[in-house]
Amino acid sequence: MNLMSLSPFEWGALFKYIDLTVTERFHDSVFTLRNGKPVLAVDWDSSRFSSDGFSKTQDLLRLYGLEENHFIATNLAEATVVMEHVKSIDFEKQKNVICEHNKEIYSEYEKIMNNIMLVIAPEKVAKLRLGGVNG
Repeated sequence: MNLMSLSPFEWGALFKYIDLTVTERFHDSVFTLRNGKPVLAVDWDSSRFSSDGFSKTQDLLRLYGLEENHFIATNLAEATVVMEHVKSIDFEKQKNVICEHNKEIYSEYEKIMNNIMLVIAPEKVAKLRLGGVNG
């Protein structure tokens, strides 16, 4: 399989089959977490941080309580720390943390979508609540 020939959807589907992602990319981190798998995110280029030091991948991992999986590695010596960290990962524990956080995200998403439906289609919401759904 040539990974370079995959469509965006095929690429996104791959993350379901991996055990761990080590990446410098935000979207790889999102796809990995979305599939309930641990990710090690490496920021290596200071130009990818905002002027106040903000990193999207660092913030994403913070939201999951997995700050220890974020690294700044600008040279080979610093990158070695990342590979050492792989040996210490408790995969089952991290998968459980990730899955629990994903459940919270899905629950919040459902609430938001219900509120949107109340605004854009209140009559459909009323039918749903009454049990009379016909389109």
